[in-house]
Amino acid sequence: MSNTLIFITIFSSLLSGILGSILSLIYINRMETRKLKIDLTKQLLGNRFSIKGEQFSNAMNQVIAIFHDEPTVLKRLEELHSCLKDPMKRNVNDAFIDFLQECCIASKIYNHELERSLYIETFNARD
Repeated sequence: MSNTLIFITIFSSLLSGILGSILSLIYINRMETRKLKIDLTKQLLGNRFSIKGEQFSNAMNQVIAIFHDEPTVLKRLEELHSCLKDPMKRNVNDAFIDFLQECCIASKIYNHELERSLYIETFNARD
């Protein structure tokens, strides 16, 4: 074998290994980000029966960090926050539903056929 063939073989082997590693890192990063979004959305939906509770408040405070790359979620969060600051609490339910729906859409777990009212109603056997 000539030196050129040896060089090409070594170079292509290194390039394929580096390229494979980079693609794996990108894929793992995307999957981890999606998993964080799904977990936070599950926390929000799972604890919505007690919006004054510590677990729900903790989840709400994480929204800014987890959904930092989702401007629609952050916009809905701002709208919900402004509705909550309103002394008359107008449109809070609609703003809350819109916020939860955007979290589901950003997490890629949204079902378009699901009724909006199910985002507010909770399933609690104690009631």
